[in-house]
Amino acid sequence: MKNPSSKLTRMRLDLEEFNFDIEHVKGKQNVGPDALSRVEINLEDLKTMSILPVQTRSITKDKPQAQVNEQIDNKTDHLRAYDSINNIDAFDIPKVTFELNNTEINIYIKNKNLKRILARAQLFYYKGMINFIECIQLINDMAKTMNLKKIAISVKDPIFNILPGNGTLNEANNTTLNGIETFKKICNDNLSDVTIILYVPAKVLKDENEIQRLIKENHDTLLGGHVGINKLLQKLRRNYFWKNMKDTITTYVKNCVRCKLNKHTIKTKEVFEKTSTPIKAFDLVSMDTVGPLTRSNRGNRYALTIQCDLTKYIITLPIIDKQAKTLAKAVVENLILKHGCPKAIKTDMGTEYKNEVFKEICTMLSIDQKFSTAYHPETIGALERSHRCLNEYLRQFINEQQDDWDSWLPFFTFFYNTTPHTEHTFSPFELVFGNQANYPTELKNTTIVDPVYNHDSYHKELKFKLQLAAQKAKFLLDKSKLQRITKQSEQANRINIQLGDKVWLKRENRRKLDSVYTGPFEIVKLSILT
Repeated sequence: MKNPSSKLTRMRLDLEEFNFDIEHVKGKQNVGPDALSRVEINLEDLKTMSILPVQTRSITKDKPQAQVNEQIDNKTDHLRAYDSINNIDAFDIPKVTFELNNTEINIYIKNKNLKRILARAQLFYYKGMINFIECIQLINDMAKTMNLKKIAISVKDPIFNILPGNGTLNEANNTTLNGIETFKKICNDNLSDVTIILYVPAKVLKDENEIQRLIKENHDTLLGGHVGINKLLQKLRRNYFWKNMKDTITTYVKNCVRCKLNKHTIKTKEVFEKTSTPIKAFDLVSMDTVGPLTRSNRGNRYALTIQCDLTKYIITLPIIDKQAKTLAKAVVENLILKHGCPKAIKTDMGTEYKNEVFKEICTMLSIDQKFSTAYHPETIGALERSHRCLNEYLRQFINEQQDDWDSWLPFFTFFYNTTPHTEHTFSPFELVFGNQANYPTELKNTTIVDPVYNHDSYHKELKFKLQLAAQKAKFLLDKSKLQRITKQSEQANRINIQLGDKVWLKRENRRKLDSVYTGPFEIVKLSILT
């Protein structure tokens, strides 16, 4: 005990003399303490009254809802027996069936599938004199005992054939009553604890040809609309039933050629492959183009971004267009002549990179040019993610005309390169230059004493720090990749294809109403991607 003389300690010692239980009370239920702060009375009335009207937060909160519920109850005509709209609301509730004999009525409450009896009762009658009110009250008592709020009964049950009412005049609308209307009237007058839903039983089908015809009419036609599996099942099960109904519908819809062509299917999700991590800065770089943007005051429409895969150091350059010569000149002047020649360059499959000019430069400088998979920007995902940061940064500072964005690119580059990266915790500037960048605010601090180096000691220490930082950065990048692969593999939905299988290919460049897929195409060769 840190402080035995504290106030809390003294209070605890005092409370130990009593036997009590501590129970948690929710705030909305703990209205007593809250009532003290909601007394609606002035001081003069307080002197003359002995009972104070108190309005708690709970009362204030519940009062409007109570008024709304009261209005709803007053306006709603609650029926104890009514016809189901689409039979769906009667599927998952217990059913009532009647069995008629010469002198007795057997009443059964069964489960939703009518396969198991949950409760049973008998009602005797003599010479056709059936007390239907007593019968309905018996159903009400059975349901109340079983804590059932809703039960269903088929309109084809034999009880409706013997109910009085055929030819009887309904004074409310001058129509004749049938057995079902009589049943609903008796239920609405006598039921108090349960609601009965009258439903039309589904038609049982056994003929396979009739089943296929029915599915085709409700799926392939203009009124069917090539609806999906679940919606077609819900649509048909309202009025029909057959064995293995869901499996039959699933097989039919999955084999529908029109659906395969024109509908978006569930995308496959392959397990991530661990990519190689470079060991030196600017050994492997990624390149991409942002734009077209609003033409700036200097005539620029695009921004060329270059990023080192190890250090995450980024270079941003405003360019007039994205022609091959423009990009090649920018890469040579701002990457190769300043940071050295990389071993490999990753880009997407844009024509500004996949051309003879860029190919000749890479061949001449022995640079391995790598392209991402079509429509899969994840290959240069780190650079794509930095574009999001770039867009967010520019939105903060550009003018209303958005024509000065290129003047802010150098500031974004400095900001990004001097900010610690989430993957390896170093700032890109540190991994490239071996020290932190100087900020204007830090230059004003004259109390910091810089270490004194000679050329040999500076070179030796700088080399050591860069090697140590690069090794740690590579280790952390590899660790992050493995963690991402492990997490993603749990949600993977891999495609399993073999030679001779037929597949559908997604049409990426299509108009709004063009078919989503094309094919099918037969697989004649399989290769492992690296």
